[in-house]
Amino acid sequence: MNQSAHVPLPLGIPIVRSRPRPVVEVPANATEIPLIDDKTPDAGKIQEVMTAHVRVFDLSNEEDLKQYVAVWQEITNGQAQPSEQRTEFVPSTGKFVALLRWSSLSYKVPLAQR
Repeated sequence: MNQSAHVPLPLGIPIVRSRPRPVVEVPANATEIPLIDDKTPDAGKIQEVMTAHVRVFDLSNEEDLKQYVAVWQEITNGQAQPSEQRTEFVPSTGKFVALLRWSSLSYKVPLAQR
Protein backbone atom coordinates (compact mmCIF):
# COMPACT_ATOMS: atom_id res chain seq x y z
CA MET A 1 0.00 0.00 0.00
CA ASN A 2 1.29 3.47 -0.87
CA GLN A 3 1.89 5.21 2.50
CA SER A 4 1.77 8.68 0.90
CA ALA A 5 -1.74 8.27 -0.56
CA HIS A 6 -4.38 10.63 0.87
CA VAL A 7 -8.13 10.65 0.62
CA PRO A 8 -10.69 13.31 1.60
CA LEU A 9 -11.80 13.08 5.24
CA PRO A 10 -15.11 11.19 5.03
CA LEU A 11 -18.03 11.97 7.31
CA GLY A 12 -18.81 9.30 9.85
CA ILE A 13 -15.27 7.86 9.98
CA PRO A 14 -15.01 5.56 13.00
CA ILE A 15 -13.16 7.19 15.92
CA VAL A 16 -11.73 4.71 18.40
CA ARG A 17 -10.27 5.36 21.83
CA SER A 18 -7.54 2.87 22.62
CA ARG A 19 -4.29 2.45 24.49
CA PRO A 20 -1.62 5.01 23.55
CA ARG A 21 0.43 4.06 20.47
CA PRO A 22 3.00 5.89 18.36
CA VAL A 23 0.93 8.46 16.49
CA VAL A 24 1.06 11.26 13.95
CA GLU A 25 -1.06 14.29 14.80
CA VAL A 26 -3.74 15.35 12.32
CA PRO A 27 -5.09 18.91 12.81
CA ALA A 28 -8.83 19.06 13.54
CA ASN A 29 -9.33 21.21 10.42
CA ALA A 30 -7.52 18.75 8.09
CA THR A 31 -9.18 18.11 4.73
CA GLU A 32 -7.19 14.95 3.95
CA ILE A 33 -5.92 12.03 6.01
CA PRO A 34 -3.50 9.20 5.24
CA LEU A 35 -5.26 6.27 3.54
CA ILE A 36 -6.32 3.60 6.08
CA ASP A 37 -7.01 0.07 4.89
CA ASP A 38 -10.47 -1.34 5.78
CA LYS A 39 -8.75 -4.37 7.33
CA THR A 40 -6.90 -2.18 9.84
CA PRO A 41 -7.78 -3.19 13.43
CA ASP A 42 -9.53 -0.57 15.59
CA ALA A 43 -6.27 0.22 17.42
CA GLY A 44 -4.82 1.36 14.08
CA LYS A 45 -7.61 3.77 13.18
CA ILE A 46 -7.85 7.47 13.86
CA GLN A 47 -7.92 8.27 17.57
CA GLU A 48 -9.70 11.20 19.20
CA VAL A 49 -7.48 12.95 21.77
CA MET A 50 -8.57 15.51 24.37
CA THR A 51 -5.87 17.68 25.99
CA ALA A 52 -6.56 19.63 29.19
CA HIS A 53 -5.35 23.23 29.57
CA VAL A 54 -5.41 25.75 32.45
CA ARG A 55 -4.20 29.32 32.10
CA VAL A 56 -4.54 32.73 33.70
CA PHE A 57 -4.60 35.49 31.08
CA ASP A 58 -3.71 39.12 31.86
CA LEU A 59 -6.31 40.87 29.70
CA SER A 60 -4.38 44.16 29.75
CA ASN A 61 -1.42 42.41 28.06
CA GLU A 62 -1.87 42.51 24.27
CA GLU A 63 -0.28 39.07 23.66
CA ASP A 64 -2.32 37.40 26.44
CA LEU A 65 -5.51 38.99 25.08
CA LYS A 66 -4.77 37.65 21.56
CA GLN A 67 -4.19 34.15 22.94
CA TYR A 68 -7.34 34.36 25.09
CA VAL A 69 -9.41 35.34 22.04
CA ALA A 70 -7.76 32.52 20.00
CA VAL A 71 -8.79 29.93 22.63
CA TRP A 72 -12.36 31.26 22.66
CA GLN A 73 -12.41 31.08 18.85
CA GLU A 74 -11.43 27.37 19.07
CA ILE A 75 -14.28 26.87 21.56
CA THR A 76 -16.70 28.70 19.26
CA ASN A 77 -15.57 26.56 16.29
CA GLY A 78 -16.17 23.35 18.27
CA GLN A 79 -12.47 22.43 18.42
CA ALA A 80 -12.35 22.88 22.22
CA GLN A 81 -14.64 22.65 25.24
CA PRO A 82 -14.67 25.18 28.12
CA SER A 83 -14.56 23.76 31.66
CA GLU A 84 -14.35 26.92 33.76
CA GLN A 85 -14.05 30.62 33.03
CA ARG A 86 -13.71 33.46 35.56
CA THR A 87 -12.78 37.08 34.98
CA GLU A 88 -11.76 39.23 37.94
CA PHE A 89 -10.49 42.76 38.53
CA VAL A 90 -7.30 42.91 40.63
CA PRO A 91 -7.42 46.21 42.54
CA SER A 92 -3.72 46.17 43.48
CA THR A 93 -2.66 46.11 39.80
CA GLY A 94 -5.73 47.75 38.26
CA LYS A 95 -5.96 44.92 35.70
CA PHE A 96 -8.49 42.32 34.65
CA VAL A 97 -7.34 38.69 34.66
CA ALA A 98 -9.18 35.67 33.35
CA LEU A 99 -8.83 32.07 34.51
CA LEU A 100 -9.71 29.66 31.74
CA ARG A 101 -9.80 25.87 31.92
CA TRP A 102 -10.55 24.08 28.64
CA SER A 103 -9.86 20.90 26.71
CA SER A 104 -8.84 20.88 23.08
CA LEU A 105 -9.72 18.20 20.56
CA SER A 106 -7.28 16.69 18.07
CA TYR A 107 -7.12 13.52 16.01
CA LYS A 108 -4.15 11.18 15.72
CA VAL A 109 -3.31 8.51 13.18
CA PRO A 110 -1.12 5.60 14.41
CA LEU A 111 2.21 5.27 12.62
CA ALA A 112 2.51 2.43 10.14
CA GLN A 113 4.03 -0.73 11.63
CA ARG A 114 7.31 -1.68 9.96
